[in-house]
Amino acid sequence: MKAFNVEAEYHMALVKMGAHRVKIKVLDPEIAMYINGMVVFPPDGDKHPDWTVYTPKAGNARIVEFAKSSTLWKEIHEACIDAVKLEESYKDMNKVDDMKKYENMSEEEFNKDFKDELDRVFPD
Repeated sequence: MKAFNVEAEYHMALVKMGAHRVKIKVLDPEIAMYINGMVVFPPDGDKHPDWTVYTPKAGNARIVEFAKSSTLWKEIHEACIDAVKLEESYKDMNKVDDMKKYENMSEEEFNKDFKDELDRVFPD
């Protein structure tokens, strides 16, 4: 069970940076705050070998900071990553689930295409 009620809302892709912007909502009545401008970098092998989450900054100063060992930070970190993963999964679904190519196929064409894809995924 989580110690805090933290939600993350995907905001936008930061294409030039290879990152994503996320808004955090800490909904616990005693805290009740929002943090807009969290930046999430997916693993890329070099600069960010693991998921990386940064708090917002103005110039060179971080506006919000957390002790990285705190439970709240761990839950914020996890929520940010989950929001980006969810957004990326939608994009993947749109690529995989392109139904337009099936709209004008006959049943025989559909079955052949389906079998060809199965053979490609599960070769003999």
